[in-house]
Amino acid sequence: MSNTVSVTQADNSVVVVESDNTVSVTQSDNAVTVTSPGPQGPAPTTETYTVGGGTDGTQPTFTGDPMFYGQYVRAGDLVHFEVQVDFDNITSFGTGQYFISIPFPCAEAIMVRGGCLHDTNTGRQYHISGHANKGTSTLTLFTTDVQGQRLNDFPFEQGEPITLTTADNFHIQGTYIAEPAS
Repeated sequence: MSNTVSVTQADNSVVVVESDNTVSVTQSDNAVTVTSPGPQGPAPTTETYTVGGGTDGTQPTFTGDPMFYGQYVRAGDLVHFEVQVDFDNITSFGTGQYFISIPFPCAEAIMVRGGCLHDTNTGRQYHISGHANKGTSTLTLFTTDVQGQRLNDFPFEQGEPITLTTADNFHIQGTYIAEPAS
């Protein structure tokens, strides 16, 4: 639907044309074009998802289901996720580098740095990050360590950065572009 409104006042002329959510305003010799965002979709909502996880070595063992909790918000292809991992019911931390699943495969390789390991025995916190390759939903986890004058990423595993106990826990969150929904 198209509406045209013309207003003439002295030497200035203003014309507003609305068509397909486009508004054009012309005044004298100056032209300004403003495009409105168009119709809005529904507001994104927070959804929960089942978080997978493990190691690239011997798998951890648990009494009952692993205590992995995940949620996300998706707006188009933009995804923000949050994962909490509680070690209360772990009986063996396994060997090798830890990984978790993100809710959707990523459109490009990503590195997220919004994670924290809580060492309850000392009260210290350690940085946790994650990397996923393009087209996957596996986030491989890293921690940081200092060697000489350099800060480096190291695989997050039992013993790096600390010897994990059942009192410890970690969380990680990040934002990425997912592969388009089908």
